[in-house]
Amino acid sequence: MNTEEKIIEPKRSIKQKIKIFLFKSSTKLQSFYLRRIRGVDIGNNCFVNRKAKIDGVNPHGIHIGDCVRVSQNALILAHDHYRDEAHQYVDTWIGHHVNIGWGAVINPGLRIGNHVIVGANAVVTKDVPDGCIVAGNPAKIIKVNIKLNDHGSMICRGERPDANQKL
Repeated sequence: MNTEEKIIEPKRSIKQKIKIFLFKSSTKLQSFYLRRIRGVDIGNNCFVNRKAKIDGVNPHGIHIGDCVRVSQNALILAHDHYRDEAHQYVDTWIGHHVNIGWGAVINPGLRIGNHVIVGANAVVTKDVPDGCIVAGNPAKIIKVNIKLNDHGSMICRGERPDANQKL
């Protein structure tokens, strides 16, 4: 038996090959656009959906770690016109291995830890600790001690939080 196993790729039609090429190139173009043109600090191996909304007033205040997935209609803010002028522009930090669900809102000036899942339509109003799942409006911790791999899948599913643990 051969020690090297060959990876057999499925046969794809021309149409499928074109779709795959366009998808891969569009994600690279999106990252290029956010990094170089808008000035967003994005880590490696990130996917930001083209329909996600990154702050247009202060894009330099958004800092996204490695292996982050941002779903469509998610909103990440880094400015707050309700504060005084000195604190109007703030930094929003998103850690490594984070999934931000469909339509989630990340308010300005927050820190989201590593290995975090933000549920769909969640409104994050406070800092989020490492290794948890938050959901709801306002977002609350529903699971702790989770781990995500590079593709956004859970490695460790964690457990329910204590009654005393709050966001």
